[in-house]
Amino acid sequence: MVFVIWFNIDNYIYCFISYIKYKNIKMNKQTNIVPRLFVQNEDEISTKISLLLTTATDKFLTRFTGGCGFMSNEDALGMNEVLLSSFSTYKGSILFGGTRMIMKDTSKIKASITEIPYLIKELSPETILLGVVPKTDTLLFTDQGIVVSKDDKYSTIIHPCQDIALVIQKNVDENSKWDIEWKACHQIMADLDQFASIPNLTVVYNGGETTKNEIEIAAKKGFNILLINGSGRTADLFANNKTFLRSYKNVFVCDNTVSSLTSALISFGAIKPQFNVIRNSQNKHA
Repeated sequence: MVFVIWFNIDNYIYCFISYIKYKNIKMNKQTNIVPRLFVQNEDEISTKISLLLTTATDKFLTRFTGGCGFMSNEDALGMNEVLLSSFSTYKGSILFGGTRMIMKDTSKIKASITEIPYLIKELSPETILLGVVPKTDTLLFTDQGIVVSKDDKYSTIIHPCQDIALVIQKNVDENSKWDIEWKACHQIMADLDQFASIPNLTVVYNGGETTKNEIEIAAKKGFNILLINGSGRTADLFANNKTFLRSYKNVFVCDNTVSSLTSALISFGAIKPQFNVIRNSQNKHA
C-alpha cells in the first residue's frame, strides 16, 4: 500500500510517501497486463482507440515525452523518484511512446521516459496506458518481445506492460518515422478534448531533437505543456527560454523535485490533494 500526504504550508507543498510498494517495483518485472494490439496507417483516424482512454477513473489525459536512448545516466538519476512520487495517486489515462529499450551488451532495460507509465500503473492500477509505436522497420518476434528497431547498442521492443499498443505504419510496404508517434498522440489528445471534454497535459522530462519538434508544434496548437526544469537537454532548453515562454502562455515550468511537480499537477487537476493542512498566522482561533 502507498500512503501519500501533502501538507500545504506557507505556499510550499511537501509530499511524504511510503515506498513499501514502490521499493518492490523492478524495471524488468512482468505484470499481469496483456496489451491489446492495434495497427493503424498514418492517414487513418481511429475513434475506438480514443474511446478506450475514456474508461479511466479520472477524466484526465497525460502525455509523457522526453529522454530515451540518448538520455545520460546523470540526467536519468532521480527520474523515477520525482515522477513516480508525484504521479502515485494518478487515476487518469497516459499517452506515451510504447516501447522499451534493451541494451545488447547486458540485456538490461535502458532507463527512459517510456518506463515511467507502467511503473505509475503499478502504483495506481486504475490508470489506463496507451503506447504509440511507429513501425520504423520490419517487426520481428524474438525471445525479448516484438522488436521494432535495432542498432549497435539497443533492441527496441513493443513495451510488454501497457493496456493498449497502437502500431503506426505508413503502409505495409513503407516504414514510418519516429515523429509519427507524437503526431498520432496529438490527434488523440485533440479528439478527446473536443468530443469528450477530457483535458490533457504534456509532461516533458529531458528529451532530444524529436522532443524539441513536438514541443514547438504542441505549443502552437495550444496544448498545455509542463517542462521539468533540471531534467536536462531539451526540457531545460525550453524551460530557460524566456522569449519562448512569453510567446506561449500554455507552456509552464516546474522544478525537478517532487514538491514542485506535485504542486503543478494539482493545479492542472491531474491529481487531487490527499490531505491539506493550511497554516494561517493571520487567522487564529481563541
